[in-house]
Amino acid sequence: MKSIHTKPINVNSISELYRLMGLPKPKHPLISLIKLEDASTPIFDASTSLILDFILFQ
Repeated sequence: MKSIHTKPINVNSISELYRLMGLPKPKHPLISLIKLEDASTPIFDASTSLILDFILFQ
C-alpha cells in the first residue's frame, strides 16, 4: 500500500485554526474550546498533518 504524504499545514494562531475549520472568530485570542462537531470543514483526517504554534489539548 502506497502512503500519501501531504505538506503539513502550519497553524500560527487559534484564529487561523477557527478559519480553517469554518468556525466564527474566537471570543478570546489566547484561550478557546472547540467542539469538533461544530466544525464545518473536517481538516482532521488520517492524511492531514498540522504544525501548531500553540498547545492543543484533546
